[in-house]
Amino acid sequence: MQEALGNVARHACARHVSVNIAVDAQAVTLVVEDNGVGISAVARRKAGRFGLSGMRSHCEALGGSLRVASAKSGGTSVYAHLPLGGSARRMLRAVNA
Repeated sequence: MQEALGNVARHACARHVSVNIAVDAQAVTLVVEDNGVGISAVARRKAGRFGLSGMRSHCEALGGSLRVASAKSGGTSVYAHLPLGGSARRMLRAVNA
């Protein structure tokens, strides 16, 4: 979420951004959407240590996935899906107890 919001601030020229987090027994899903200038297909695939490739690497290291989409009318959506393993589920139950 931090990197996605940083990208909005640095690159999107957005007037609005929304952050949604959904948690269930299986996974955490994060969606960050803005109404900015969008992102090109080339930028979505750009290799490097930081930015989108770093976000994707972090998600994959946790067994999850990252998807980035750009609307034709502008704006970008970042979807991160992170499965909850046994220890993460126990921690979530403890927090909600």
